[in-house]
Amino acid sequence: MKTLFAIFILLPLMLSGCGTLISKRGTDIHWYGGFTPGDAQKLRQKLGPDTRRLIITSPGGVAEEFIDVAHIVQERGITVQVKDYCASACAFLFLAAKERVLPDDAFLAFHASPQDIAFSNLTREQAEQFFGSDAATNEYAVAMRKQLAAFRRDLREIFERAGVSADLYDKLILLERVAPGSMKMKPGSIKRDSSQEGETTHISARFEWTSCGRRGWIPDQDGLTGIGARLAQPYKRPPEEAIARKMHMKEKDLLFQRIDDLTEVACKTSSEAKNPSAQTEARRADHPPAER
Repeated sequence: MKTLFAIFILLPLMLSGCGTLISKRGTDIHWYGGFTPGDAQKLRQKLGPDTRRLIITSPGGVAEEFIDVAHIVQERGITVQVKDYCASACAFLFLAAKERVLPDDAFLAFHASPQDIAFSNLTREQAEQFFGSDAATNEYAVAMRKQLAAFRRDLREIFERAGVSADLYDKLILLERVAPGSMKMKPGSIKRDSSQEGETTHISARFEWTSCGRRGWIPDQDGLTGIGARLAQPYKRPPEEAIARKMHMKEKDLLFQRIDDLTEVACKTSSEAKNPSAQTEARRADHPPAER
């Protein structure tokens, strides 16, 4: 079963029309595209006894597939080098590597999954309101929480093996602050797919909230050093405005400082949210129910 590690950063638009391309060139593996089901197996098939480096351009993708690829990188001691950009799950893969290469014309973009942000900010009352009266929807909530907890556990273990701050993901969840009382589940957004036997095979829901924080972290070398991620060579990050433009976002919506230097802003309640900088972000949480 797969859980989408959703991509809110709009870099996938730059790869529209392209599937994931994994090719072997000498002792290098070149990866272009997202993490999709089956990619980890494709990577294993491309690996040779002399494979030393993975050169990657990726917007991220399926969380479980990333976990499998990270295990391969750590088992084989493969160097990860970014070409152009490496976002979401790809940025986590970069941290997993023993040796990391980040050229001056490339950048990393970190964020937590929208599903985790949504479930981490649900109050008990909201959970009962959203999931309490419908068995199938409640099944979705239980299965989603289970999958998110498993992903956090796997990610923490990967970070610990790489010598990276194990609590980074917790900080990323706090990065995009949710205005109190603004979390909503879009009416009619619960969708169910069923097998011919009538068994539910897939459930999805769409959450919406007002964000008054940052939508992603774009670290420089100092920021990476602060979480224990040392680079193989000095790194000078591209200009902030160039990165924001490439991501189709505003500079103020991204954190370019060390993640521990994030200054919290007053987060208004949904009824008070008249701040023009506050924006409502729709997130979709897709999840097939857990196997029984």
